[in-house]
Amino acid sequence: MKVVIDDWSWKLKVDFTDKVGGAFATGGGQAGGKEFVLVSLVMFMLNNRMVVAGPLYQNDRTGSVWAEVGAAAMTGPLDAGVSEGELDSARRLGERVARLAVRLKRAGGGSA
Repeated sequence: MKVVIDDWSWKLKVDFTDKVGGAFATGGGQAGGKEFVLVSLVMFMLNNRMVVAGPLYQNDRTGSVWAEVGAAAMTGPLDAGVSEGELDSARRLGERVARLAVRLKRAGGGSA
C-alpha cells in the first residue's frame, strides 16, 4: 500500500474515484497495530474518493447482518499461521469487494 500511496497517488496522479477497495492487515500479536493499519488504509481510500467495503457477517440465529472495517490475521509468535477464521474473514472481504465492483460496473456507477 505504501507504493500505491506514494507512487500511484502522489507521483503518477492516479484517479481513484469510484474504485472499490477493502483493507486487510497482518500483525505479529493480538494488539500489534493491525486495527490502526486497517483504519489508515480505509482513510486513504475514502480521502481518494473510493468506495470502501468490509467483510459481511450474519448471525444465523437472529438474522442480523453487520460489517467490519476490514480483515486481519495474527502471524507472529503467538499464532504462527493464519487460522481458518482469519482466512474466512479475508475471503468475505475479497468476495464483498468483487461483488460491489461488479454491481457498480453493471449500474454504470464508475470505473470499478
